[in-house]
Amino acid sequence: MGEVLKCECPPGSETYENDDGMLICVSCKGWVKARL
Repeated sequence: MGEVLKCECPPGSETYENDDGMLICVSCKGWVKARL
């Protein structure tokens, strides 16, 4: 698996949480928020 980079998620875009507990933006294929 390649490294997932942070990206700017457009408003209203679909997101999902990956196995690492990071919020992934579907439209830009990057993470928008890491759960601390």
